[in-house]
Amino acid sequence: MKISTIFQNKRFIKISVIFIWILIWQLIYKAVGKEILIVSPFDMFMNLYEKLFKADFWITCFYSVSRILKGYFLGIFLGVITAFISYKAKWFYYFVYPFFSVIKSTPVASFIILALVWIKTDNVPVFIVFIMVMPIVWTNIYEGLIKTDKELIETAFIFEFNIFKKLKYIYIPNLIPYISAACTVSAGLAWKSGIAAEVISSPKISIGSAIYDSKVYLETLELFTWTFTVIIISIILEKIIVYLIKKIFERNLKNNDRT
Repeated sequence: MKISTIFQNKRFIKISVIFIWILIWQLIYKAVGKEILIVSPFDMFMNLYEKLFKADFWITCFYSVSRILKGYFLGIFLGVITAFISYKAKWFYYFVYPFFSVIKSTPVASFIILALVWIKTDNVPVFIVFIMVMPIVWTNIYEGLIKTDKELIETAFIFEFNIFKKLKYIYIPNLIPYISAACTVSAGLAWKSGIAAEVISSPKISIGSAIYDSKVYLETLELFTWTFTVIIISIILEKIIVYLIKKIFERNLKNNDRT
């Protein structure tokens, strides 16, 4: 393989960039020279490696992921439902629009603090993720619905399509890019807002609590390790969600082509 071809390879470029940033991190660590402020990447990776063999680490990750996924899927489900209702009933659109606008413009920390007054600590991350995801899904799905080809809707009316046929042959194929965008964008926001909620609310077993404790006790190595764990899990979850959405919609399109 030619050298020029290697340097044009996307995977090679991505790996090279990662190594460059790790090198920059190591140089900053050497320049600062205080582990209470910044730790070396080698120490952080070794600490993470040791955690991988401990059950507590996986249990903590499981609880955080499960809380965030609960809020995420609930936000998607109700976001889709409210979008369809808004599409069918204009008065409902005008009713919920101010509510979603307020949510979008209000800092996440404000909702977390308010939620601590209303909800049990363990459920705060679920609620925060739900309330962050729902407006994004609602906005995207509603936009997709109003841009649906009116001629196709009229054709479905003429041939007396029931609601299931309309969804299968008209709405879902048209909404694929909007659903994909909503799920992808909200996945990253869900994870960040969920961890932030855990840091502030500090449920018993959670990544957010581990981050908060490491900050309180000035355990910088633990802080870096858990933060890196958050980044890795976020990337993995986003990749899985995008992959599943792609496969589900590809299957739907193939089924429509056959029929």
